[in-house]
Amino acid sequence: MFTKRYIKSFLAKRNYTTSMTTECEEFIKNLGITSTEIVHNPSVGRLYEYAMMDDHLHSVDPSVHQSTITDSGALSCSSGLRTGRSPKDKRIVYDDETKDIVNWGKVNIPIIPQSFMLNRQRAIDFLKI
Repeated sequence: MFTKRYIKSFLAKRNYTTSMTTECEEFIKNLGITSTEIVHNPSVGRLYEYAMMDDHLHSVDPSVHQSTITDSGALSCSSGLRTGRSPKDKRIVYDDETKDIVNWGKVNIPIIPQSFMLNRQRAIDFLKI
């Protein structure tokens, strides 16, 4: 197990900016996202480093536990009580393109294009914060 002092000194030597393709930069810019803290397609090593930063080791949510590196070298992270995906939360836009090719039911729940665009905009606004 690594000590906090080791991790801090190790991370202090790292640069977390990973260059994006021009296409990706333009896409993010067109969405109106101007954050300078975007990490694009990091390596496994960078993900480990990022997870072990002090800012990410503690959470205000008591159900989230500290991230650690196990004896086998695996990164162990806790996301709290609500982990994994919920199939009942999945939505697919119902339109002329999808109406006949999707197996609609309890898992593939339809959403109208206007609702999708509203939720998309919410996500974009959240990322602008």
